[in-house]
Order: sequence, then structure tokens, then C-alpha cells
Amino acid sequence: AFIEIVDHVVLISSEKRLREPFSVARNPGMVAINPAYAQLNNEERMKELQNSMCADHCSALWKTISTFALQHLKNPESLHSYESKFSKNSFGNKIDDQNFVNNFKMILGGDAVLHYFDVLLPKSMKKELKAMKNGVSLSSAFSLKLTKIIFSELQLPYLSQMFYTQAPYFGHFIGKWQKEREKSRMKEILGFMTLGTLSAYTILSAMDISQHATDIGMGPATSCYTSTIPPPKQVCIQQAVKATLTSSTQACM
Repeated sequence: AFIEIVDHVVLISSEKRLREPFSVARNPGMVAINPAYAQLNNEERMKELQNSMCADHCSALWKTISTFALQHLKNPESLHSYESKFSKNSFGNKIDDQNFVNNFKMILGGDAVLHYFDVLLPKSMKKELKAMKNGVSLSSAFSLKLTKIIFSELQLPYLSQMFYTQAPYFGHFIGKWQKEREKSRMKEILGFMTLGTLSAYTILSAMDISQHATDIGMGPATSCYTSTIPPPKQVCIQQAVKATLTSSTQACM
């Protein structure tokens, strides 16, 4: 409800309707400004640029800030545990290392980057990052810069400084990780399709061989053995399997 109120306030205060005519498709890669921008004086132009930026980004900024703040209020121990770890020299002395994101201690310490991406980042932002073909690393880096400001206000100075220093490297890591994850998912889908095709081929081949043997008067061999448990009797595997399948089918019906 709070975000809906923010969206409504931003829509009215930024005068978005002046820049985006009704039913006209907007190119998100281009800055939208008032068509009468050329007739505005310098002060009005500065205000128009601010309103234009706010119309595109203010709602998303409020959404990010509220998500981080509410998550911290709901589970303060989660971020405080990271704050305690990054206050130690073993972590603090390495926050300017470009390979810190893959550091063994960093991963064993709870992997703050994946915690940020999986828990703290709003779902809408994650969907947008996944949908982007280019600019994922840059967008992630800027969101981490904003995270630094939020953590500073939440009295988490060490975690704040770590995210600020590592923002370019973490942003690149998130972009690369998403691409690798997408490739792995495609390989997994292709693997399942290959296994399914092989399984179907095997079953059809077995059915064809059995049918051919039946057509020439040589049905499939039946493996039978004599049970030594009293009373002695002959047990045929094919009949046992058939009886089991029949009873299980009847039970399901």
C-alpha cells in the first residue's frame, strides 16, 4: 500500500502526463522531457530535468529503500551478523580486492553478495535484471552504491563501506553469475530432452523386438524358479510383475 501511495505521488508531482502522451509507446532508453522544453527558462529547465528523472526513478528508489529498511526491522540479526564479520581485520583488509567476491572466507562467512541478491533485492528489480541483455553489471553496481547509503543510515558502517568499495566487482559478479546460470539452465533442459529421447527410443526398440519375436512364434522368454520355502512352488517373474501391476492399477482406480 505504501508503494502504491508513492507511485501516485510521483505520478502527480512529476507531471508525467506532459512527457508521455496517452497511448504512445515510450522508449525507456531515451530521456523523456516536456515537449515545450525549448520555451522554458533556465530555472524551469532544471526543474523539468529533475522531474523527468524522478518520474523514471523515484518510485524504484523508494521501493528499494523501504525493502531494505523493512527487511532490517524484521530480521535485524541477519545484517548485524555480517556487520560483525566485516568489522574484523581478516575481512576489512581485503574489501578493496577485486577477487574478494570469490574469497574463501567471504563464501564461508555467509556470502553477503548472494544474500543481498536473494533476500534484500526486491523481486521486481531481480526480474528487471534478469530481463536485461546488457547493462546488468552497471545497474547492479549502482544499486549497491545506493545500498551503501541505506546501510549508513541503518548504522551499519562496516557493511556499508564494504558494499561501496566492492560495488563494481559485485556488479560484474552478479551479471556474470546470471549469464552462467542461464547457460546451465539451458544445458539442463537439453540434457532432460536428450535423456527423454533416449528413454523413448529404448522403450520403442524393446517393444519392436518383443512384437517381432511374437510374430515369428517366439515369444519373450519367461524366467521361472522353484521356491524352496514350503509349500514348494514355481514362481515366474513375468507373471509376478503382471499380477503386481494389475493389483496396483486396480487399487488406484
